[in-house]
Order: sequence, then structure tokens, then C-alpha cells
Amino acid sequence: MKKYLAIVLTAALLLCAAPLAGFTAIDLPKLDVGSLFPSANAAWIVDSGTCGEIDAKKGLDGSQVTWTLDSDGLLTISGSGKMKSFFRRLRKSVKKVVLKSGVTSIGNSAFEDCTSLTS
Repeated sequence: MKKYLAIVLTAALLLCAAPLAGFTAIDLPKLDVGSLFPSANAAWIVDSGTCGEIDAKKGLDGSQVTWTLDSDGLLTISGSGKMKSFFRRLRKSVKKVVLKSGVTSIGNSAFEDCTSLTS
């Protein structure tokens, strides 16, 4: 009985492997994740906040000017009015600054110690 079972199992294995004998590997195209998910290569917002002038008499709480810092080091300042200084803890991360048209002035030493700033 054991011999019979061994012969049947061997035959089954050979029959199953036979179709694979003519199989050859094919080259699949390389997949670019960035083309499937464009945002995978895009910069993301690392931090953000407000940096507007604070003046209780004028009713200004600082929220009229905002900033965002993205993963590429781009600091964007937008809103309307005067900007005060930017937070010191993030200054070494800033590589480029964009001031939107509504920002009328920047604070003294606003970009002091931004050692990576290039434009």
C-alpha cells in the first residue's frame, strides 16, 4: 500500500510541475510610486501658526498673519498686516521664504539665525 501511495504522489507532483517546465521569467515594468500618488513626492506641512502684530487697542490678536513651514524648508507667510518675529525653534529649518502680498512689514530680526535660508 505504501508503494502505491508513493507512486501516486510522485505522479501527481510530476503532473503539477509539467506546465511550469516551459515557463520563463518576464521583465515587469518598474513601478514609480510618485506617478501613482503624486502627493507622495510633494512636501507636507511640518508646522504652522500665527505671527501677526498683537495690539489690543487696535483689536489685533496676531491671527491676521499666518505662517506655514513645509518639509522642504519653505516658509510661507500670508494674511494681511504686520508680521512680528518668527519662532526661534524652527529657524534652522527655513531654507526659503515666500511673503504673500497682504503682508505689509516684517518684524525686527524676523529671520535672524535662519542659517539655512537661501532665498
